[in-house]
Amino acid sequence: MNWDALGAISETIGAIAVIVTLAYLAVQIRQNTRATQTASHHAITDSLNLGNIAMAQDAELCQIWGNRLCGSSDSDRGRARTFG
Repeated sequence: MNWDALGAISETIGAIAVIVTLAYLAVQIRQNTRATQTASHHAITDSLNLGNIAMAQDAELCQIWGNRLCGSSDSDRGRARTFG
């Protein structure tokens, strides 16, 4: 085997390694994107749950929020803005 053939084989192996590395990185980027989206959705859900827990523990807050949804008096709407 001469040096030219050995060089060609090395270049082919190097090209294959680059393609495999790019494919691996594409898979990793896709997994990272999914994980980031999942974490974002989880954070949004947690913040909404905190609001629901606050209303479940405070009857006045729940009443103010209910009045706001039903279009009750202006004073209730003003008070509801501070909570929601």
